[in-house]
Amino acid sequence: IEAREKKIRPEELREVVDEAFAVGPTWTEHLGDFRNLHQVGHRPPQFIAFVLDANKVPEALRRYLKRAIRERFGFRGNPIRWVFRHKR
Repeated sequence: IEAREKKIRPEELREVVDEAFAVGPTWTEHLGDFRNLHQVGHRPPQFIAFVLDANKVPEALRRYLKRAIRERFGFRGNPIRWVFRHKR
């Protein structure tokens, strides 16, 4: 329950995304840079990222980001939601 109230700073989210790009395949080719990473919800934790084309975010990247957030920040047992939007 305590983990659901945790607020994660954008700089910490940037570190998680940078690590995902470092270990995964060439995800940045289709997505460009992730911009404006923010936590927008708490119950459940929800995060938003702006990319070139939100429809091209691979399911593997979505799962990796959920798992990385859960492990790093202690959201064990909590659902995590990532929302990807087109850059404006």
